[in-house]
Amino acid sequence: MTAPSPLRTQFFDPLTDEGESKLKAFAAALCGGQVPPDIDLLMDPGFFLAARALIERKDRRVQYALMSDAAGPVAMLPIEIGSERNLPGVYVSLFRHPARLTGVGVICADERLEDALAALFEAVQANWPDVVGVSLTDLDTASPLYRAICKVQSKGPRLEREARSLLYLDLRDYPTIDAYYDSRSRHYKKNFRSGRNRLNKMGGYTFSTDGPNGPWQFDDMRRIDEKTWRARDKEGDIPRLMLEMCKTMSALAATPSESQLYALSFEGQPISMYYSLIRSNVQYVFKNTFDPEFSNVSPSVVAFHHVVETAIDAGVERMELMAGNEYARPWATHERVLSNDVLFFRTIKGRAAHLAATGARKMRDIVRKPATDPNRG
Repeated sequence: MTAPSPLRTQFFDPLTDEGESKLKAFAAALCGGQVPPDIDLLMDPGFFLAARALIERKDRRVQYALMSDAAGPVAMLPIEIGSERNLPGVYVSLFRHPARLTGVGVICADERLEDALAALFEAVQANWPDVVGVSLTDLDTASPLYRAICKVQSKGPRLEREARSLLYLDLRDYPTIDAYYDSRSRHYKKNFRSGRNRLNKMGGYTFSTDGPNGPWQFDDMRRIDEKTWRARDKEGDIPRLMLEMCKTMSALAATPSESQLYALSFEGQPISMYYSLIRSNVQYVFKNTFDPEFSNVSPSVVAFHHVVETAIDAGVERMELMAGNEYARPWATHERVLSNDVLFFRTIKGRAAHLAATGARKMRDIVRKPATDPNRG
């Protein structure tokens, strides 16, 4: 068996006209001539570019690595170059999509993934000499990407940090909405029952499952959002930019039913809204907003219950609770472990950065450790 040809790596800025057209053409070549309409949502270059406004405002340099050998295209890997919180030096990572999905836009055959990653890290060190390691932040620890990176960089020093989580529902466990309801906590059931009963006593409510071309638009979600941006000094433009991203993502749907803009309405006006995309029996729920004037009726809980009901009826197998649903832990059934670790390169700069990081951590532990004096009473 002959060894694969060496890989040639080119880096492109995806937000330039040349970069965008290049990566779309490269993706089509990797997929056999055209990007199929049912491609995994996370591999669709359009999904990556939907975050344009959020990419532009980040302090990390975003690039697309296009990798080829003598036979043609092999892999495309979107990456970030930037700093890591409380760590010295500069790091490379796979692009951290604002929807809380890392690995978005990666297209590579499984048998070439390790080769592609090894070539990528070599090219990164050649182009950005200040890069000292690889950040695994927000990578699913059960994913092939995570395993491949750890294997490629297994000989370098590692710094472990507290893991994070990503919530989801496995709807294959619930044949009916009643089965899902019965599995929930007392707190969830109480909020749902009381919210629904109060709304019914106030005159009833409606739940709409139409997409962005139906009675409700993203502008309706924006108007509700403007009431709930409670800490503008902390959130800044993030709610508005997330909304723009969702609006752009809605154009990716092959059919209107894949792009859903849900609304729980009272007296003809939405009081809670969700946006999601459905691809290949997976529903990605990206954003929730609710009118704070109706907080006493738990509008988000009531609306989400109906979102789950429509998903079960539609045969959805899994619901991923993405950005905008960070408080949805009581609604989820499972969670993914997201890495927060860093792997350092086996270089002088990499080892120096590792020693500096571990040294600083030891000093913090010493400072935080309570003083013990045996002579104190």
